[in-house]
Amino acid sequence: MVTVGMGRWPFDRLIRALAPACDRHNVFAQIGTSTVLPPCPWVRFIDPEDLWARIDSADVVVTHGGNTARLVQRRNRIPIVAARAACHGEMGNDHQVEWLDQERIKGRVVVADFDRLAEQIDAHAEVETRLLRERSVTQPTDREALVRRLDQLALLNRDLANPFADHPTRRYAFAFAQLAGRRGRHLDLGCERGEFLAALAEHSDLAAEGAEPLAAYREELQARYPQLKVTPIDPRRPLPFGDKEFDSASLLDVLEHSREERETLREVHRVLRPGALLVVSVPARHTFSWCDPDNAKFHFRPSDLLGLLQAEGFDPVLREGANLFWRFFQIPQRLLPRGWRWLLDAPLRLDGRWFRTANLFIVAERRG
Repeated sequence: MVTVGMGRWPFDRLIRALAPACDRHNVFAQIGTSTVLPPCPWVRFIDPEDLWARIDSADVVVTHGGNTARLVQRRNRIPIVAARAACHGEMGNDHQVEWLDQERIKGRVVVADFDRLAEQIDAHAEVETRLLRERSVTQPTDREALVRRLDQLALLNRDLANPFADHPTRRYAFAFAQLAGRRGRHLDLGCERGEFLAALAEHSDLAAEGAEPLAAYREELQARYPQLKVTPIDPRRPLPFGDKEFDSASLLDVLEHSREERETLREVHRVLRPGALLVVSVPARHTFSWCDPDNAKFHFRPSDLLGLLQAEGFDPVLREGANLFWRFFQIPQRLLPRGWRWLLDAPLRLDGRWFRTANLFIVAERRG
């Protein structure tokens, strides 16, 4: 039994490597969105009950590095596992590669060799018997002990909660939630005074840095957060970064101020690695757009922004929004003395949670 999972990424390398084994074994394959078709019976997707029945009746199970590998192991079996790699367009990140690197050291698994997969299947019965003998099964965790430990971790990791959960600007909470669990190098383009950038640097594993065209914003940011790296940029010139340097990026209420939004997205595409995540927020066109003095250029229709991202090499994967009446609160808030502005934070927060039309949030992946 071969299964590549139910995700939207193809796994052509595994299906292609399977072909020699189809000549020597009775193979059934679940191939998902793979573009390569194996010379054996196959389906694209499969019901869970059918999948488990086929796994239970198979002599050998070949799978990707997803949950199926653990389910096979829990049946006291040894799976042959192939990790999806982001560089081949098989996954949005390399978590399967990292997991399999650790699992091969002491886990009950055979790491698939794409050049020798047929031979690995031939020898699997002997290898499985040896691994089951040599590597003991971890005993199930006591449920009450697990609950106690999770409670302890929750207390220890309170600082990892979203620092913008109660922030009146909803886009920060949304963007932080998308990025906080990631790793690598992050670019906050148009970082202004650095509030979002500083939170990412402090509360996530990202190596976060900013880029900002306005000198006044940069000076204020460096005075408040001297530890942050911020690069001056000229909106009329290409970004001063090399190709494929970053693993993620954020454009939070920046695109509507761009001189040429297509060129901005083209530059962001250039500096991101394939599979990298881009979080974008823009003002949406809605009933009260006329109340928005900050965005003299235009407001985005959702379909226009989605089409623009796709045209410039990004695949949108998530769309959300926030607010409706927020300008009726935000404009008076700006007229208040600084010490009194907090009075309007509560209605701004409620507006952001109850409504979804004034601001548009999109998460997209950089196409390979």
